[in-house]
Amino acid sequence: MLILIIVVGVLPFISGFHALGNVAWFVLLYITGAYIKKYPKLFDKTLPYLGILICGVILGAVLYAVKKIGIFSVGYPTTYVCAISLFVVFKNLKVKHNPVVNLLSSATLGVYLIHDNGYVRPLLWGRIFDVKEAIFTGDFWWKAILFVIVVYTTCTVIDWARQLLFKGFDKFVRYNIFDRSRGRFLDWN
Repeated sequence: MLILIIVVGVLPFISGFHALGNVAWFVLLYITGAYIKKYPKLFDKTLPYLGILICGVILGAVLYAVKKIGIFSVGYPTTYVCAISLFVVFKNLKVKHNPVVNLLSSATLGVYLIHDNGYVRPLLWGRIFDVKEAIFTGDFWWKAILFVIVVYTTCTVIDWARQLLFKGFDKFVRYNIFDRSRGRFLDWN
């Protein structure tokens, strides 16, 4: 893990050269998640990680405001530390069951996959909403909020429709093709 942190996080931060790319970055995050699961006692306190997260965000904002230095790109050690801190803070958060939150969260991966893929992204942010043009207007803030609400709502509805379609298909396959009581495919004779 330490070698990956150095190769994937520290060296690109110092040299600007990303030798292994995003795949190695996600491997590092996956290994870190496994480490957190294996040694949960090291990560059971929220306050220190919340402090690290807040300090990292403040440091990033100050560096960007004063020197225009961005320290939150993929592969930077500050991104790694803040991402892990954020993960641990939410891991330790005790949340009650909420059906509305569960319903909305069931579509979140679909929202991400729909709006942030190589085919939809240029169309959505370049043509439909034309974000580059909207940035230079005085009313950008309310437009940005409106854009996010429209995109999230639309993509959520699309993903819910996908879920319903696949649930119907799953029921059809289970009850018409697969005999659940015998645990095998039905005889077609």
